[in-house]
Amino acid sequence: MSTSTGSTNEQALECAALLMELAPLVLRTMRQEMARETQLDLSMPEFRSLRFITRHPGTTLSALAEHLAVSLPAASKLIDRLLTMELVTRAIDPDDRRRAVLELTEGGLALVAHAHGVAQAHFAAMLATVELDDLDAFARMLSTLRTGFLDEVGKHR
Repeated sequence: MSTSTGSTNEQALECAALLMELAPLVLRTMRQEMARETQLDLSMPEFRSLRFITRHPGTTLSALAEHLAVSLPAASKLIDRLLTMELVTRAIDPDDRRRAVLELTEGGLALVAHAHGVAQAHFAAMLATVELDDLDAFARMLSTLRTGFLDEVGKHR
């Protein structure tokens, strides 16, 4: 394998394209597994909202809208549906009464945890046919990518 800069850059671009193609497929698979297991038909934005609120408890509607790249009214409508499904709560921020904060209900937390477990088992089954050395290399690569993404996120806060 050549290690010249041109070849490395081309390979990095090819890997980046595959990663960009894979990311939405992973999310879609998680959503489909959750729907199959729970009989809930959540849209992708609703599923992404639950995942975001899981990672950012007490988040605001504005932060969620920014994350989803939608308008505040669209995010509000989406949260209204999740409120109706009793997966999310919306409460007045005790530190700033002009803001509302979003949290997952126990049912929402259980749903996300269950969906995560089901999806993880599904992905593990897909990876079970891969050679152990390749899995080790893949795990190292994913760890490196996670660190890089977390560093990027930290720079933009």
